[in-house]
Parts: sequence; C-alpha cells; structure tokens
Amino acid sequence: TGGYDGTGTAIANYWLYTFIGLPTTTNPYEDWIGLGGGSIPVGGDPNGFLGPGYGFTMKGNPSGAQQYDFRGRANNGTISVTLNPNRETLVGNPYASALDARDFIHDSQNQSNTTGVLKYWEQQAGATSHVLSNYVGGYALYTISAGGVDSFTPAPFFMYLLDGSPAGGPPLGPGSKVAKRYIPVGQGFMIEGNGSASNAVFRNSHRNFYKQSDPDSDFFRETEATTSQ
Repeated sequence: TGGYDGTGTAIANYWLYTFIGLPTTTNPYEDWIGLGGGSIPVGGDPNGFLGPGYGFTMKGNPSGAQQYDFRGRANNGTISVTLNPNRETLVGNPYASALDARDFIHDSQNQSNTTGVLKYWEQQAGATSHVLSNYVGGYALYTISAGGVDSFTPAPFFMYLLDGSPAGGPPLGPGSKVAKRYIPVGQGFMIEGNGSASNAVFRNSHRNFYKQSDPDSDFFRETEATTSQ
C-alpha cells in the first residue's frame, strides 16, 4: 500500500529497501534503494516488485505483534542474482525450504564469484527507532568448510553516523544471535562479490528439508521464538 503506514493486511512500500553495492558510489549507504519510488534497482522496480533471490528490509512493528503472509507460487529451479566486484548485495533464501549454506557457498559458480562469507545484521535488543543515528548493531560473519565445519563471528555492535559509517571507538559489545548451517525460509543476508564477480546462484541442489526448530537452523532476528517449517 502507499503512504507511510501499513495496514493489518498490507505493507507500506515506502519502507521497503534492497541493497545492491554499486561501483559508482563513494558512500556505501547510498546503495540502499527504496522499492516504493525512485530509481529502479537490479531485479526489481519502483512499485515494490523485487526479483527472486534478492533480499529486502522493512520498518517493523516494535511490539512484534504484526505477522505477514507471503502468498503466491513458490520459487523453484535456478535463481541468479547480480553481484558487483568487491561490493555487497542483499540476498535471501528464495525457496519454501531450508537452504544448505555449505552447498550454496561451495557451489562452483558461487566460489568463483563471492568471498564465501555470509553476513547477518543484528541490532541491539530494545531498539525502536528507524533513524540511522539511533542504530546500535553490526554484521555477524558465517562461513562453512566443504567438509561441514562451521565458522562464526558474532556481530560487533557499533553506533552509526548519518552516512552509515560507524561512529568510532571500540564495539559496544557482541551480538547474541548465532547463524547456523541451514538457512531458514525467508532469511536475508549479505554476500560480497570477489574481484571478478558477475552473479551468484541459488539451485534446487542447495535445498534441504530441515526444520527451523532443529539444532542447526535459526532465523536471525530479534526475537528468540522459532517455528517449524
């Protein structure tokens, strides 16, 4: 829906943003692209439509009481997203099933085009403002070896300036969330293109039947509640 306020059944597209790291910008925060109007992003358009495989952020309800339904035909088959060299792109699990991070990272095409590290944003619990200078948060880092050995670094929490850069000083503490091997339905994360990046792919062969409530899967968000998929 248009305007600034959502309804019980619709999201206000003014607050929907995607992130495509562009080589022409000097301030990376400018690479956040609003889907509710303005320029047309890669894989989407200014009416809020976004191609499968790309991720998005939105302004949420601080009470956590609002639930949203994703309706339509489930994605299937190979899905490609554009990457720029040495720049990050916000992507997300496009399937109605868990995504195996090992198979995704070690896909030959993704190994050739990405750094192999998944980046998950975590914001300090209790935050109710969408004003950038009020943010306290950071990106956790996850990767996994071809043999299935996880490597995880908790998010370092920083405060931010209006241009999106950290305000300086040491981190204000680490995050508490832990990314795991099986990426849940709808989970978004950043990936970075390497020096020769062109695109990354999601394939049916990366999919796995794995419940979010099982030990090696967790939705990376503020609340601790989990539901089976």
